[in-house]
Formats: sequence, C-alpha cells, structure tokens
Amino acid sequence: MTVMERSVSKVRGTASPVARVAWRVGTPSRPQLALVVTVAADGQGVAEVTKDGHTREVCGFFAVIRIDGAAGLMHIDSDHFAATVKLGAQALYARTDLFAELGVPGGRYEIVRE
Repeated sequence: MTVMERSVSKVRGTASPVARVAWRVGTPSRPQLALVVTVAADGQGVAEVTKDGHTREVCGFFAVIRIDGAAGLMHIDSDHFAATVKLGAQALYARTDLFAELGVPGGRYEIVRE
C-alpha cells in the first residue's frame, strides 16, 4: 500500500471489517506472538503482529472477497492470506505465509476462537 493510498483511505474513512482472524504462537499462558489479519468490506486488509506488548503492521494487502449466499460463506483470497468465513460468524479455515516472514518455524497454528 502506497503513502497515497493510506492518505486517501484516511480522508474517505475506512470500510467496515468483514473478517478478523487471529493466531497465537506459543502456549496460552505464554504466547510468544500474536498475528491478527483484518479484512474490510472493500477488500483492504492488514496483518499486524503483537510481540512483547508491542504491535506493528506486517503488511497491507488487497483481497478478493466472494460471497456464497446459498452456503452462507465468504471466501477471502489474497497473496498472503486466504480464509473461508461463515457469514456472521468466525473463520472456518484460514492460512497465511506470514509466519515464515516473522521467523516462526513451519507447522500448523490454530485460529484463536474469541
């Protein structure tokens, strides 16, 4: 996302979030880091990591959102993030390649159910 895109979105306001997916790496009592991906209705997404009490943006991206009304599902696809979300509920499935960029060893990390 360029500086101009960030400036324009601040002027026109941000779209409502349609999906938020969070992962915690470590144990529930001692998380090493948390990765949160939020996608807005206009397809703009942001990934943020929280470590040692500090949050920073890892990347911004644009996602393609497809709604399957018959199944009650929303599919989100982008370069760094993909998810299937039950409409009005939490993510059923999500994947990201951002763990590798954060230096987290490979493996399967469960979505945090809030």
